[in-house]
Amino acid sequence: MTDLIAKAKAAYAAVPEWVRKIARDALEGAIVAAGTLTLVIPRDLPDAQAQAMAAAVVVGSAALAVVRRELLPALLERLRS
Repeated sequence: MTDLIAKAKAAYAAVPEWVRKIARDALEGAIVAAGTLTLVIPRDLPDAQAQAMAAAVVVGSAALAVVRRELLPALLERLRS
């Protein structure tokens, strides 16, 4: 089992970093799309407001994850120097 894990880690490390980032962001985008596609046509204003809030939370959390993963390390590095 440990040999299989070691082979998987080696195969993952062999993939270029830009490919891994694209795959990771595509997976995150698919999760966001699936989350927003569960919404239906609202019947009234409170239902529409609830669905808009749910969509905002899903998209906002995805945007926050991208900022944390991509922008925050560069910002912290710049502040350290």
